Amino acid sequence: LISVRRKSGVRHGLTLRDSANRDATESTAKRLVSVDVVEENSPAATAGFKGGDVIERIDDVAVVTSIDFARGLL
Repeated sequence: LISVRRKSGVRHGLTLRDSANRDATESTAKRLVSVDVVEENSPAATAGFKGGDVIERIDDVAVVTSIDFARGLL
């Protein structure tokens, strides 16, 4: 689990989970980032994030790891 802060120190209120899923034994694993926890009264809660949401993009940054998520906020 990763709790990410913006570079400016402003907290968005998300705790993220990096994971990899595979459809079949022979298939390539697909990496994804999902929301594990949304802090009450945070900007993320106000925006409507819910636990289990999968984050795929932030602007033009594809998100497959929590590091990509942090890069997308810069």
